[in-house]
Amino acid sequence: MERKQKERKGHLVLVPCPLPSHMSPMLHLAKLLHSQGFSITIIHTQLNSPNESHYPEFSFESIGGSMLESYSAFDGDVMLFLSKLNMKCETPFHECLVNMQLRCQFNPISCIIYDAVMYFSAAVADDLKLFRIVLRTSSAANYIGLSILDESDFVSERRMEEPVSGFPFLRIKDMPLFSTQKHTREVLTCIYNGTRTASAIIWNSLWCLEHALFEKIKNETLVPVFPLGPLQKHCSSFSTNVLSEEQGCIAWVNARFVSHVWRVGLQLEDRLLREDVESAIRTLFIDEEGIEIHKRAKELKKKVDISLRQGGASSEFLSRLVKYISLQETMISCCTCSVTSLLALLFSCSKNDEDSSDWPIAICWSLVILTFSAVWGESLDVAESSNECW
Repeated sequence: MERKQKERKGHLVLVPCPLPSHMSPMLHLAKLLHSQGFSITIIHTQLNSPNESHYPEFSFESIGGSMLESYSAFDGDVMLFLSKLNMKCETPFHECLVNMQLRCQFNPISCIIYDAVMYFSAAVADDLKLFRIVLRTSSAANYIGLSILDESDFVSERRMEEPVSGFPFLRIKDMPLFSTQKHTREVLTCIYNGTRTASAIIWNSLWCLEHALFEKIKNETLVPVFPLGPLQKHCSSFSTNVLSEEQGCIAWVNARFVSHVWRVGLQLEDRLLREDVESAIRTLFIDEEGIEIHKRAKELKKKVDISLRQGGASSEFLSRLVKYISLQETMISCCTCSVTSLLALLFSCSKNDEDSSDWPIAICWSLVILTFSAVWGESLDVAESSNECW
């Protein structure tokens, strides 16, 4: 057992967003992947940085220095904040990875896992030829909803009660309010590009809740999806110890799922009058509708518990993710060995010109190795891209 704990499967670099609601899921994921045998390095900004003393099993690298302003300096303009954050972090992130590659030659980087809103990571990983996976900290519905938001201009007050195309249970008023912010289109486009071009997508959501949406996203992006949520339930005994955990209300888009799709709660909106709150409480605890809501909530909890158990959907997707990363690492190592073998054999033959018969053998053997690596790698990609889902 002790030997198994010391054996590491690979070196993962995780890039969290400094916003608390994004930092926590990434740290939960880091704990989860470390428990599966991976070495973990967290590359973070100095803004809202995690307390390193609480994670002695991780390595930490800081980027950005004092260049980053606090989120409060942007007056709630989340898109402007993300735009500046990505612009200022790309160069120091590139330098950090290059230095890490020089220092960690005996523990090379296997994969970059980055928060979708930290999209600068995609360009840097591609430039350094590093395998990358994106983490979506929100639901699949949020991802699709934001794509609809990007395609529409929800500015007319007269349209606020209209249903959103493709989501009849959502009204335009339920969509996030940053739709009119100046940098929205730029940031959302970069987020989508960084997500769709990743080798895989990890979701902090449940297959049993959003399987239809996961199928839709998988078919559109042709990228394997790994819904591992809820990540905090996998790591219930861990503490993320970010400066302050976000304890706000459920986002409005998710609230509509609670009240109109899963039907496990009631949504109170606009001004919360005393009589409205009283009516909702009576509905939940006295009326027949409340009894049905309690039944559906218990059934939903049971589905979540089953998903998290050994052999459940979230547990199984975690096993597939571990295998996926390990296979990609093996494929890269195999291709590297193939190229090394080719160069070594050709160099050996070039030193012995008088025996020219060795050249065809060397070339054929090297081509066999390269072909095997290419075919094997392609078959792995096809198998994992198909990603038979639960």
